[in-house]
Amino acid sequence: MGDALMAYLVARHGEFATIGGIEYPCAYLPKTNTVRLVSRAAENPNPELYRWNEQWKVWLGELPADRFERVVAVNSYARYQGHRCEVETVEPDGSAELIYADWNGAWARNNDFVQTDPGTYRKTVPVSELYDYHEEQVDLLFDGWRERNFARSAGDKP
Repeated sequence: MGDALMAYLVARHGEFATIGGIEYPCAYLPKTNTVRLVSRAAENPNPELYRWNEQWKVWLGELPADRFERVVAVNSYARYQGHRCEVETVEPDGSAELIYADWNGAWARNNDFVQTDPGTYRKTVPVSELYDYHEEQVDLLFDGWRERNFARSAGDKP
């Protein structure tokens, strides 16, 4: 596997918000329709977005969601021996931590996945044994956009 691929192959998980063309890890708060940005950097990463929070000892930004171009939830997946798995991490040594994400727990147990919780099976494999690696993203602002732009039918509940 080439170095360029390893440099790009990062298992992303969580929520990310894009503002001004820059993507930040975040937490989307749907009840208030806000996006919370947190940074533990030594210096303020962006004074337009962050303020120091003394209580938590972090740079904190909480902004209305409509200021962001995108807010998405991201998970990374691949196929291992034909089965769908979530790729939790990709390590510098070329190993990947997998969580079995298919329907056959017996197959996972029989193929050396370790059950860590009911219905959760984990295994570390060489990244070279994975294929169909991809991210799945869910647009967290889509429902609100749809509500603002499209009428409901008479039978739909608000």
